[in-house]
Amino acid sequence: MTGDDAVRLTYARPPDLAVGKSGRLTVSAQNLTGKDISLQRLTVVLPRGTAADDVLDGDKDSVTLGAGPDWTKVRTDVTEPRAGVKVGIKNDDGVTVAHNGIVAFTVDLTANAQQGKATATVQERSDDTNRSGSLDIHKTPRGFSLTNLHPVPYAVEAGHRVEVKWNTDEGGSTVAYTLHYNQDGEQKTKPVNGVTSFDLWPYQFTLVDLVATINHPPPVVQAVRSCSITVCDPRLTATNLTVGERTAFLAARTGAGPVPSFTPNDEERDRPIVNLPFTADTDGFLLATAWAVSTDTAVEVTLTLETDPYTYMKIETGSRRKSVLLPVPCGARVRLNTATAPGGKSYVLVLDWRPLGTGHFATR
Repeated sequence: MTGDDAVRLTYARPPDLAVGKSGRLTVSAQNLTGKDISLQRLTVVLPRGTAADDVLDGDKDSVTLGAGPDWTKVRTDVTEPRAGVKVGIKNDDGVTVAHNGIVAFTVDLTANAQQGKATATVQERSDDTNRSGSLDIHKTPRGFSLTNLHPVPYAVEAGHRVEVKWNTDEGGSTVAYTLHYNQDGEQKTKPVNGVTSFDLWPYQFTLVDLVATINHPPPVVQAVRSCSITVCDPRLTATNLTVGERTAFLAARTGAGPVPSFTPNDEERDRPIVNLPFTADTDGFLLATAWAVSTDTAVEVTLTLETDPYTYMKIETGSRRKSVLLPVPCGARVRLNTATAPGGKSYVLVLDWRPLGTGHFATR
């Protein structure tokens, strides 16, 4: 069966390119159809020429493709409906893309010398049907840069202050900046002209987009940078929540589970822990749970993630159990400190490691 229908995958906006400079264009698409699809081909036709709505002025040999082992790379010159270079991936047998699954490939190229917005043609062949759509590619002027958008710290407890920072060099251009983020279930937009930071107090996981609109020199073009803020103890609103009897959260993997010497079966502690180092072999989440054995005392647990900048997470509790979730990047070092009220009061500390890959969280 063949035909020309709207594309089934949902495409992320590609990173903008700087005119006259080499860069990497990432084509990334997600399956949000609610069911698996068999993808046989995914290509993009990049307009070729020297105009603002062209992408590059070289031929097919001026681009380099990157793709996974399941795919064969596609790179050809085309003449219709507009001269360009077709780049992409194919697998005649079809690759199953599950619901929420992502397929992507990269194109290393040099953008032409004229800023502007180009519209590339997307072509899919899925489930033996041809589909087509479009993808906007933005090219920013020479001398402009927008880099290093990041939160400080990148993980906090709900309601704590986060400073979102970035660097920009306008290079003589006239630029307007807006920050887009979700707050209390609503999308917020704030002008951030003349500054390179903005404070937020998130209560839930927050995605931040910084949009730079370059108004001069013409034509108008936009650059977008994104980052995320992890809230380790988020405010949660659940409506009509149903969990099946076989549902599992972060199912067991190699290295997952209670950290040795910090399991629920270990004995009570009556001495502080001072700067005990741990290292993660892979990305993952560390769940720390603490409580005091006696009702008349308190326990304090501090986890320090030695990234740049440092991230501190702290539990302060009594006989009631309290937990905190710390995202830990691969290779990062975490230092553990505990303290109790004077008198050697007993407490219990349980550490549970849930890796996103295969790896342990251990003292070393």
